[in-house]
This record gives sequence, structure tokens and C-alpha cells, in this order.
Amino acid sequence: MMTMNDLPDSVDYTRYKAEIEIRFVNGKECCEWCNLSYRNRKGHIACGITGEEMLEPSKTIGCECPLRAKENQNGEKV
Repeated sequence: MMTMNDLPDSVDYTRYKAEIEIRFVNGKECCEWCNLSYRNRKGHIACGITGEEMLEPSKTIGCECPLRAKENQNGEKV
């Protein structure tokens, strides 16, 4: 059985970053169609990354959304 004396004084974490790709169907770029969004306990659509609740998930992307459109060398969305 583990006691308080067995616990470490500090915890160190190893951190990684991952690039992910989100595909929006037919140009509908909004939180409702993002595969990281989910319906929370209140029945609202929320972001799986930031936890932000969406006011209009079918029309907008959240203010705290870290996802940005992928662009080619000419600055056009791809």
C-alpha cells in the first residue's frame, strides 16, 4: 500500500505538440462540423481543445480556436 512518504515531491511532464488536420465538408468551416467538437452536459456544442462553448456553432468558429486554415505558398486556402 502506498503511503504519503512514497509520493514524489514534484511531477515532471514531457510535452509534445501534434499537427492535426480537420476537414470541413463542402466549405462549411464552423465548429458544428469540426470532429473535435462535442455536445456537453448542457446540450451545447463545445470545443474539445479549449472547452469553449459555441454560441452559433453552425455559423462561426470559436474565438479561442487554435485551428487556422492551411494555406499554399500564395496565401490561398487549400
